[in-house]
Amino acid sequence: MAYHTVKFRGKGGFGIVNVVKDDKGEEYAQKIFDFDRVSPLYLNALKRFKREAKYQASIENKNIVPVLAHDLNADPPSFIMP
Repeated sequence: MAYHTVKFRGKGGFGIVNVVKDDKGEEYAQKIFDFDRVSPLYLNALKRFKREAKYQASIENKNIVPVLAHDLNADPPSFIMP
């Protein structure tokens, strides 16, 4: 599914969050990996980002935001949340 960026929402340790819309006009949060590629910590941060997405997607709990979709092989990788 294609998502179109609506607006920037925030930035954290190794990712940015945008509000995006799908082709049906529904809004979601998209977390996108964003880290300095020349940093010696880049590969570790990338692994941590992918691990976060996988773990978050595997947990079903009312206190954990679900991952609806992810593309962890993209450049940059990202995942979608409600």
